[in-house]
Amino acid sequence: MRQTAITRDLLHVHLGRRDYASTLALQTLVFRAKADRASRLRKAPTADARDALEKAEGPPFPDVIFSVEHSPGVVTMGRRDTSAGLRDDAHPIPNADGGGAARSSDPADAPPPLFRTRRGGGLTWHGPGQTTVYPIVDFRGLWRRAPENRGVVVVNGGPQTNTPNTGKGSSPLRWYVSSLECGMCHFLERYKLKPTREHNGVWLPGESANTSSRKVGFVGIEIDEHVSMHGLCVNVMATSEPPFERFVMCELEGRHCTSLEAAVRGAPFSLEALAADREAATLAQRLRLPSSRDDALHTTEQRPPPSLVTRPDAVAMAGYQVVRSLVHMWGRVARESTEEEVRDIFSHKAGP
Repeated sequence: MRQTAITRDLLHVHLGRRDYASTLALQTLVFRAKADRASRLRKAPTADARDALEKAEGPPFPDVIFSVEHSPGVVTMGRRDTSAGLRDDAHPIPNADGGGAARSSDPADAPPPLFRTRRGGGLTWHGPGQTTVYPIVDFRGLWRRAPENRGVVVVNGGPQTNTPNTGKGSSPLRWYVSSLECGMCHFLERYKLKPTREHNGVWLPGESANTSSRKVGFVGIEIDEHVSMHGLCVNVMATSEPPFERFVMCELEGRHCTSLEAAVRGAPFSLEALAADREAATLAQRLRLPSSRDDALHTTEQRPPPSLVTRPDAVAMAGYQVVRSLVHMWGRVARESTEEEVRDIFSHKAGP
């Protein structure tokens, strides 16, 4: 008998630095449990049969958000074969298990492994310096319960809504993808940046009027029975940029990426809001990150920081801030959880 979960609960699990393969397996465990339960309920022949099945299976599985910094780095491909976008000098040879072996015998020159997934979108990279957020959620349920006007998001000085009346629109999927993009926008706006949304992602302006915008946030999801997996990622540190030059990013030939660190370098910004954020301070303590009293948190007037905060902390804090933005837009309250609790809940699946 699985552990009782609070109805409509939302759990957040920070996984720290974690390899892609084991994280994908953890995602899949949660995703399949939620989607399979939804499928069984949908296929019940009558309303009474559905009610009986719901009673027998117990409370609904909670929604879960994983935040993680992947290490080592990997290239991932979506449902369609976009391997033609891999550069000739960095073409992984896919293995049967979805990984890849490098052509080069020099480990320093070896391309990252290639993972084939069932998400939408083209080629992308996950690795050190990038925060990745995986919401495993009933997005139709989120859409139904979200506050009516929470979908109105100010980007580049103007409100963007799906409909003039509610801001939620009539498509739960479009609303959900939009919420992922808007969550990243809210995060970037904390640092006085001006993100835009296009091509299922988030972009920052070029360095001058003559340079094109660069992608900083990425979205790709897989869905089944109105349950989603995979999610979004944001380049936080500048070290996350070079790997994208080894392939055609998101099927966008000639376009390039950037990072939060590159965008704020040399610009007047401060972390005072983060330092004063009680929830962020609590997370910092739990992760043993610098607190607001530590030297890592200073304004540029005191000490121009070489990066957002000290290297180990920036990616974790960025993931936490993106999660907070999402939860706010969804009108939910997230409870910090652990991988062990999630495995305990989802490993004891009801049904055949």
